[in-house]
Amino acid sequence: MIQVASLNFGEKCANGTNQRINRPWSNCTDIPFSNKYNRTSIACSLNKTCVALRKAPTPDFMKRYAIFLLPIVGFAFYLIAELNNGRFNIPDFEVYYQSAERLTQAESLYTNDLGFFYRYKYSPSAALPFLVFTVLPLFAAKIAWWLVSIAIIVANLWLVARLAHHGLPEPDNRRYTWLILPLMLTMGSFYEADIHLGQVNQLNFLLFLGMAWFHWYKPKAWAVGLLWAISFSFKPFALILLPYFLWKKEWKILGWIAAATAVWLLLPVLFYGNWEMWQNEMVGWLRELSIELSRKQDLLAPRGFTMFAILARYTPARWLIEFDASGTLLFQLSVLGIAAVLILRLMLRGQNGPRQALYEWALILGLIPMIASTGRAMFVFLSLGLYLLFQSFSRFHVAIKGAIVGACLLLGGNIGELWGRDLSEGYNNLGLIGIAAVLLWSILLWQAMRGKEELS
Repeated sequence: MIQVASLNFGEKCANGTNQRINRPWSNCTDIPFSNKYNRTSIACSLNKTCVALRKAPTPDFMKRYAIFLLPIVGFAFYLIAELNNGRFNIPDFEVYYQSAERLTQAESLYTNDLGFFYRYKYSPSAALPFLVFTVLPLFAAKIAWWLVSIAIIVANLWLVARLAHHGLPEPDNRRYTWLILPLMLTMGSFYEADIHLGQVNQLNFLLFLGMAWFHWYKPKAWAVGLLWAISFSFKPFALILLPYFLWKKEWKILGWIAAATAVWLLLPVLFYGNWEMWQNEMVGWLRELSIELSRKQDLLAPRGFTMFAILARYTPARWLIEFDASGTLLFQLSVLGIAAVLILRLMLRGQNGPRQALYEWALILGLIPMIASTGRAMFVFLSLGLYLLFQSFSRFHVAIKGAIVGACLLLGGNIGELWGRDLSEGYNNLGLIGIAAVLLWSILLWQAMRGKEELS
């Protein structure tokens, strides 16, 4: 009989003896497990009766999550500084705000008469989440979005940590802090860019983390479908997950994706009042997508952050391939195919036990900014993979440690206010962020391929 006995420390086995064989929790797969206890607190006795040797420590809430006060306090002071210096514009949010107002008035969202350079590039339904802000004056709405953005950043950090620690003993407060802190420092410049401009990269990342949560951590097919539909309405990055769900035979999830996407994209009809207006707006969205894609095709141009641009500029491919329209497309498909084969090989090997899906999600998320980067703030999608590397950092060879540290410095080191505009532009023109991203992604793939996760 297999049972989990009471909670007293050192309680004897059911047979009244003290004979026990302590085995790693991963070997005790047949043991019913309660979330109240660390998996390391389970011992398997000789007669297959299991007892809880110790109660899992209850973390002090304030000590555990005090690290999250850093971005809250930091960006609160940043808001004050922006207001004081007259830099509080967040122009991207102003586009979303005015587009939401236009939606309520059944006007076209794809006109270039908003009075400044920025223009609306998303689907009509992507304006729906911003309707709630239109009840406020524009300035107050900007303040509200700033606060919401801070909350999203904190939520993303919390979700990354929760996903990365799933299936492992709860870390103590100090270790938790020292895993979150370097992640925040590496991603800090991306947080600042997203908040300063009022962009939705953090929101989109939250939607992807939510999909990972409801696919692997707390399975709910309908939630994955809904989050996929909302994310797709902003940018079509979510398409990368369709082959993954097909390979996993997640038919229920795919069904919910189809249903949720259809409903979500059709909702603006309620504001337009007719199908013709909705069809014209969808055509406008597809036109904006086409314009956006056409701007990313010169792989040899400066400021190329994608892995296509990095490999085209810094490998012999630069001289071996003619990067005209057909050559560029063939090169991109070849590189993407190699990345897909590597991830597929990882999935076929399945050597990471219950954390296999975690590595798959981390690699897929990290691939998004490297194949479809619309700006450097997109590289927050590497956060989950970077956290996994930090978890095993002390066990890596010194050369791997040096590569991770160097890549993190390159990834998050372009702070224009610190280096100056000219140096910052040179930094971006060299594509150093993309080089760092490719290196970190490659190390994460190597770690996953090894099939033996060694935690620090």
